[in-house]
Amino acid sequence: MKIAVVGATGLIGRAIIEHLQLSNWDVLAIASQRSAGQTIGLAGRQYFIYAIEQVDFSEIDWVFFSAGGAVSSQYVPKVLAQGCRVIDNSSYFRMHPDVPLVAFSVNHEMCQSAPLIANPNCSTIQLAVALNPLLHLEPSQVIITSMQSISGAGRGAMANLKEDTRCMLQSGAMQGMAFDLDTKIDVWADAGYCKEEWKIRHELPKILGIDVLIGVTTVRVPVLFAHSQSVTVTLKRSVSLSELISLFEDSPLIRVYAHEDIFSPMKVSYGNANVHVGRIRPVGTDGLVWNFMVISDNILRGGATNAFEILRSLVSVNE
Repeated sequence: MKIAVVGATGLIGRAIIEHLQLSNWDVLAIASQRSAGQTIGLAGRQYFIYAIEQVDFSEIDWVFFSAGGAVSSQYVPKVLAQGCRVIDNSSYFRMHPDVPLVAFSVNHEMCQSAPLIANPNCSTIQLAVALNPLLHLEPSQVIITSMQSISGAGRGAMANLKEDTRCMLQSGAMQGMAFDLDTKIDVWADAGYCKEEWKIRHELPKILGIDVLIGVTTVRVPVLFAHSQSVTVTLKRSVSLSELISLFEDSPLIRVYAHEDIFSPMKVSYGNANVHVGRIRPVGTDGLVWNFMVISDNILRGGATNAFEILRSLVSVNE
């Protein structure tokens, strides 16, 4: 089987290729014209970079797109027309009614025959995994504060944060996001929400298949990897702390933490694809409102691993 990765030089594209190295599949690395002709080294292997304009996709079985909405909007229809199946990591097709929006382990069964599958927003994926075990308790409202690492803005933003921090420590002058927060991620959407918040509010109900009131605030924080979320969920059915913990523990992707455990993004989730749930505590005494935190590596569970696991599940089904 031949697989192409568009956006191979980015953080998620590179991580997808590293996942694909575990198989015997033929992998083609694709990027912009600017990177064409270069090579990238991953886990001891070198990959030649092709410009997307140079590739004959009729010879490729699956294509991962991780190069942004503009590239996906232009090239995904062309690739589909050549007979490929596509997993797209951009936001461009996510809310299209005919395109399944898939978080692995939550709703991946719905995409077995779909030619195009959308990978959700990184913040949405970890929320969907964490909330999925609670669906039979009928959530009626979810309030989220999502503290999102700088890697969500790409390699350039990570480099800027490191340089801004170095300069600030030397000069003392405030610069960039060093020792600061950005309370708006992406552009403004509607009703006072930014686009990152809009994505969570609209993607989460589509994945979970429920109509739930969602309030969300997203904040960019000067952490290199992993998104941390404070979640307050209101249920229609009462549950005890021990029952709630058991529900989380039943999910193969969730690791649960006791209140005394170390629980921070870089310490518990960087470099692994688990969804980490901790700080579980009641709001009130009726067992209907609960607060907990959800942490996950945004490059892996929030992007590359979710996309790879979708492919792996479909290939094993079709084999």
